[in-house]
Amino acid sequence: MKKSLGVISSILFLTVGAGFVLSYEFYLKDKVNTVDVVVASENISFKDEITQNSFEVASIRKDHVVEGAILASDAQVVQGQQASIDIPKGAQFYQGFLDTYNLIPNEEEGEFIAPVPNQWLFAVPGSLRRSYLADFYVVPTEIQDELQPIVISSNNSDEEPSETNESSDRMVRDLLQDPILTDVRVASVTDNSNREVLQAQDGVTEGATGVISHLEIVGTDEMLQTMRTYTDRGDKIYVVYKYGR
Repeated sequence: MKKSLGVISSILFLTVGAGFVLSYEFYLKDKVNTVDVVVASENISFKDEITQNSFEVASIRKDHVVEGAILASDAQVVQGQQASIDIPKGAQFYQGFLDTYNLIPNEEEGEFIAPVPNQWLFAVPGSLRRSYLADFYVVPTEIQDELQPIVISSNNSDEEPSETNESSDRMVRDLLQDPILTDVRVASVTDNSNREVLQAQDGVTEGATGVISHLEIVGTDEMLQTMRTYTDRGDKIYVVYKYGR
């Protein structure tokens, strides 16, 4: 009797063990060693909007997950964004695939990152930041001396544009005509050490990590020529940001 129980116990043990191995190989293994990430469900072209039909969630083995992959729990951040490059079907999404603020130039439309020469600029907002949208106004030569006392100068260098605040921007706009360029995308604002000027850590926009010395935009030859038409005759550009993003 004891011998029979021992045989039966051995058979049950082997059966349970075999069942566990099979369950692990065909079910648990995929659950334990995988991560649910967002992948492209179709080919997505550069600058195309990423719609709900453009992506799906897939379980990927942990050792095959790309660095910074967007997890399934964060899938909503993908929808509505623009593709920063051509994205092939099945590719795992990560932040580098997303042109969140539409700052990557579309070369097919003649866009490029364009530095705006400091000598063209009359003033820029001290609160201007990368990714903001701005309007560009012309300050005619004959009224530059009149407007200069209105702006708030944060530096003593003639090579740097004066900084303004919201109050002075409103006053100046009342004296100027309509902007020559609207919704200009700000690609970069840096200080005289070429470091990006960022929002201060206290969260106050006006609290900056430096003084703006250089401005770059997502521009075209046509936009630069529009500004040059005025600056070549001595006029200057007054930058007013519309809103941050």
